[in-house]
Amino acid sequence: MLPDYFRFLCVNETGQLQTYNSGARLDVGWKGWKLDGDGALVYQAQQTDDFGFGTGDSISNGSDLSGTAVNNGSDKYMGLAGIFHAKTNHASTAGEFHLFVEISDDGGTTWPSDKADFDPMLDDAILLATIPAMTSTRDDVEKPFVFEG
Repeated sequence: MLPDYFRFLCVNETGQLQTYNSGARLDVGWKGWKLDGDGALVYQAQQTDDFGFGTGDSISNGSDLSGTAVNNGSDKYMGLAGIFHAKTNHASTAGEFHLFVEISDDGGTTWPSDKADFDPMLDDAILLATIPAMTSTRDDVEKPFVFEG
């Protein structure tokens, strides 16, 4: 089962500043799933999160953006399937965008990324998807992922 409280985290490791007003975009779309009382597979309505990345925003290399907290305490979804989408505002990037999920153990009050020594690559979060280096012909990329708690 998915945790009661989780949220997505996007990390920019492209080597470049990504700016919304210059064309960069980041978002994740997903649907939770569970089994109903008869054992039939039931999907949640489509959910989306843009990490609050909008007009006037930028994300520097090595920085992260947190999505909105998801409360799964009553829905009890067992897993989710989704698409991570990134568009760069540069002709090429040397690095990657990473999508993580982080879990709150206290009802969404604190998160691993709140720690001063937070490093998602060191088991502080769960890696879901990576979008590799982009070029001028491949600058708008979607990457599917699955997460089961």
